[in-house]
Amino acid sequence: MLSRFKIRDYADLRKLNHKLVDFSKEVKQLRKPLREFLMQKLYHHYRVMRMSIKAKRFIRKLFCEYVARPQQLPTEVQLKIPKEGVKRVVCDYIAGMTDRYCLDEYKKLFNPYEKV
Repeated sequence: MLSRFKIRDYADLRKLNHKLVDFSKEVKQLRKPLREFLMQKLYHHYRVMRMSIKAKRFIRKLFCEYVARPQQLPTEVQLKIPKEGVKRVVCDYIAGMTDRYCLDEYKKLFNPYEKV
């Protein structure tokens, strides 16, 4: 199928104006009630929304702090900045963090009583 549409890389795939792979009509109908249930009872539950908003706040503050003062990044990460730019490097660094590591970094940077 990839050869039929002349897909060589991700960029070619992004240029398509249709999906290469999709669910059948029957499966789409079967999953509709499940999606609606999850949307209502899970994804938009107030506790999930609180955690999501809180996570965004942590990530935003980490991003701004690292961009403003990249010398706080590990040395091997700082070495990528001249080639890739500080914002790209910081994005990649944060994207590679686990939830626990992100929270620990946040504490180290913003909690005055936390060991660095």
